[in-house]
Amino acid sequence: MECLPRIDLHTHSDYSDGRATIFDIVREAEKKKLRLLAISDHFDPNDPKVTRRGLTMVSLSPYVDDINQARDNTKNVKILASIEANIIASRDNTTYLSLPIDVDWKSLKERGLDFVQAGVHYIKHPIVEQISEETWKTSKVRKRVPSEILNVEYWESYKLALLKTIENPMVSIITHVEGYLPMPPFEIYISNIIGLNRKREIEKSIVTKFFDEEWKRTIIEKASACGKAFELHVPTRTPTQDFIRLCLKEGAKLSVGTDAHSLGQVGDVAWAIRLLNRLGAKRKDIIFNELID
Repeated sequence: MECLPRIDLHTHSDYSDGRATIFDIVREAEKKKLRLLAISDHFDPNDPKVTRRGLTMVSLSPYVDDINQARDNTKNVKILASIEANIIASRDNTTYLSLPIDVDWKSLKERGLDFVQAGVHYIKHPIVEQISEETWKTSKVRKRVPSEILNVEYWESYKLALLKTIENPMVSIITHVEGYLPMPPFEIYISNIIGLNRKREIEKSIVTKFFDEEWKRTIIEKASACGKAFELHVPTRTPTQDFIRLCLKEGAKLSVGTDAHSLGQVGDVAWAIRLLNRLGAKRKDIIFNELID
């Protein structure tokens, strides 16, 4: 059986909402014997979570400088500079990335970035804005998830956003396609009151109910045609095995990401590597495999 390289292409430093420096992340990657590492901090000036720190065009230069310095100080790990942009689906079903309108891939590459990855973290949709305070209070009392997040139109917006992002030439990797699903304004409630395990159950039910096989095949075939990769997202253990099998069958590239926000999470990719091996993935199925010696 072909030995797949240990990679982690989704980590966050203290340039956004991570708790470690870029230099600490690289040292941890060396300890975990990673072959390929990407630093991929959030870039979304419009994020409604005002407490989140993130990259801007101003901080992008020192961010890349630190990655380059860390790269110069290690020979054991190949390091890539990336950002995680947000895929924003608006109320009129237009989709755009959380980047300044005058920024294109050429300008980002000139600033030293190696690639862009993107995931849906929130959706600007009327169903969210229409939820009343009373609905929110009632939901908290009953410890249930309001039915509004099970709205068909809402998840159609999510699916359309993903499809259009695959077609975007700036994006190389689609992150957490079946995990960390956007459910504002219930994120804090779901995580802190219901708990993360219950949130994962809710996400699985959403995937089962709204992400049908025809849609999955559509986005996977599109990703294959456009040379894009889907992430095996370690924290949520997503996407499903059937989704990954279809990627392998259709030639859509795959990525592995811990979405690490602390040092202990960096390089914790055993689940993903075991699964890929079990499903018969080859080195050629992994994005950027040609960069690994």
